[in-house]
Amino acid sequence: MNKTVIVTGAAGFIGSHLAEKLLELEYNVIGIDNFETGLKKNMDSFIDHKNFKFYVKDLSDSDGVNDLITVLGYQKLNIEGVFHVAAKARITPSILNPSRTFACNVDGTFNVLELCRALKIKKVVYSASSSAYGDTDKFPNIPTDPTNCNNPYSVTKFIGEELCKTWAKCYGIDSIRLRYFNVYGSRSQLEGQYAPVVGIFFRQLLQEKTPMTIVGTGEQLRDFTHVSDVVRANIAAMNKCAQHSGKLFNVGCGTNYSINQLAGFVGGETVTIPPREHDAKETLASIRDTIGCLDWEPTVSLQQGVEIVRKYYEELFSENAS
Repeated sequence: MNKTVIVTGAAGFIGSHLAEKLLELEYNVIGIDNFETGLKKNMDSFIDHKNFKFYVKDLSDSDGVNDLITVLGYQKLNIEGVFHVAAKARITPSILNPSRTFACNVDGTFNVLELCRALKIKKVVYSASSSAYGDTDKFPNIPTDPTNCNNPYSVTKFIGEELCKTWAKCYGIDSIRLRYFNVYGSRSQLEGQYAPVVGIFFRQLLQEKTPMTIVGTGEQLRDFTHVSDVVRANIAAMNKCAQHSGKLFNVGCGTNYSINQLAGFVGGETVTIPPREHDAKETLASIRDTIGCLDWEPTVSLQQGVEIVRKYYEELFSENAS
């Protein structure tokens, strides 16, 4: 019998890629999303798949989650685990609206864990954030480094980590927490000035026909991680969840590049805009433990990833133009 799993945020950037891959691997997938930032078109390739069921629910709404518990409980499904990907993402929007970030990332995670407890689901893979490391001069970041949350997004994602760890101790729900580093790829958000930089650059280059905007000096260093590697890390973590329950792992490439170097890979004119407050100088993941414990390693370099997403954005913007 095929394994059954839940993917929260299934209409989002990472969640849709994860759900798609799980279906390809013949899992039964239950997707949950409230479409606050997720898009129905992100699920176009699998929304009608025979092994996919989708529920529109706001995970920060406890009444709605209780309704979902009733529906899923009535079906008597043997659900192996939850990939908790849903979140209110990005730093600057969290500073502008901390209450909604808290509701989505803290209340939402609490409700997901309570859903697991009610339905006797024993595994959770939690999408955490490298922003929990904060401003530091020690690189690469390793999971045992102290946290240094300095914005609402990072602190709410860290609280989610702690909730997972505590529910593992108190209720026997095995969990692995994955701290992502600068994820990019197809379906990432493109709108607004705070979208991920790879998408912004291609939007400016191919759709707007304007120079790419370099924030500050452009010498900020980032450990860019292609979404396909993040998906593989999630599946590896679910497979190793009982063996490494309670552990924290980085998901990155272990190599970083400056924003100026990224602009060079994309190609095109650039223009400089003022630096932003709360913009980290550097991100760099130590992935030794991730490789050793999860039998996972990154496979897509930034240069390769840029060419993969170039094809996607060329098709996307040509379709939109027509």
